[in-house]
Amino acid sequence: MQLRHVELEREGERVRGSYRNAANGAKGAIEGVLEAGVLRGTYTAGTSRRSFEWTLTPDGRGFNGVAGELGRWCGARKGSPLPDGCGYQGEWLTHFAARDNCSMQLRHVENRISGSFCEGSLSGAVRYEAGRMVAEGTWNSSITGAQGRFRFELTSIDTLQFRGNAHDLEWCGWREGLPKPAQCGLER
Repeated sequence: MQLRHVELEREGERVRGSYRNAANGAKGAIEGVLEAGVLRGTYTAGTSRRSFEWTLTPDGRGFNGVAGELGRWCGARKGSPLPDGCGYQGEWLTHFAARDNCSMQLRHVENRISGSFCEGSLSGAVRYEAGRMVAEGTWNSSITGAQGRFRFELTSIDTLQFRGNAHDLEWCGWREGLPKPAQCGLER
């Protein structure tokens, strides 16, 4: 679940609050119990109540978890990077300019990404478009001096692969141990 905003209050082990889903604008309530760095509880989605489990990061500024049948649910405090593997945050293997296994390291903080890849650096903005997390921005090659614009789209909520383009070139990515996306570039 991709959230824009979560507000939580804690009284002892009990936690209560609210959320807003960034992809569709839906709002709901959250309640649970925090024990040993793990928050387990329920959240409302429309008229239904579903379970979730979040494991806090060691610094307490982010969490990774699951939301019932929806799958992955992760996030971070305002101004903090998402946990590795959440959104665009972390390490990727990419196909860039006919080159496979081009390593990329991205930092994803709020609605911005920045980082490096096998040929240079990139930075951009992240937003939701038709229920997908999209990143658009600029890249620069420290090898050739080339530069341009890119567009990435995560293929699903699990944030394990993205499809994308840099000008007319395909640029897609996948997490370690996974295959390259079957369709690398975006349709124009």
